[in-house]
Amino acid sequence: NATCLAPGTGLQAGANAWNVNTTAIQKRVTGTCASGAITAIAADGTVTCGGGAAVSPGFQTVNASVTTNSTSYTALTGGPSVTATIGASGSALVTVTGALTPTSGKQAFMGVQVDTGATSDTEALISETNFVQASATFVITSLSPGSHTFTVQYRTNGGPAATFANRTLVVTPL
Repeated sequence: NATCLAPGTGLQAGANAWNVNTTAIQKRVTGTCASGAITAIAADGTVTCGGGAAVSPGFQTVNASVTTNSTSYTALTGGPSVTATIGASGSALVTVTGALTPTSGKQAFMGVQVDTGATSDTEALISETNFVQASATFVITSLSPGSHTFTVQYRTNGGPAATFANRTLVVTPL
């Protein structure tokens, strides 16, 4: 006396065997993403990668000492300069570190220029009067997704030259 069985959810009858119905049951995941996150898995196990362009942080350290007496921001030998890939957020966390020695009674400024934009005191490490080894961290927003070059620029607010050493720039896309 033979008993007939009907396929349940996720099974389908083949000619001589039961088969898995991949429209109801997920196959084993077979793909990976080189960059970004897996945003979808198809019934056949293949993956869709997303998250836009991969972001890439960067940093550069320059130990050499440089000087300037410029009252306008200017690039100096060695930078530092970093090219980073910014994601869809359009934001980056930027840290500037340096040993600043302004002339007594004056200020020394290490600011960050993005691409060919203006350098601002609102995104700068500033030392007043005496030597200091310090860091300043700030968030730069409103960047378009993609590659951007961040460069440290220098100035003083007058008087004889200010000296800058042990300079580091770190850019972390958010």
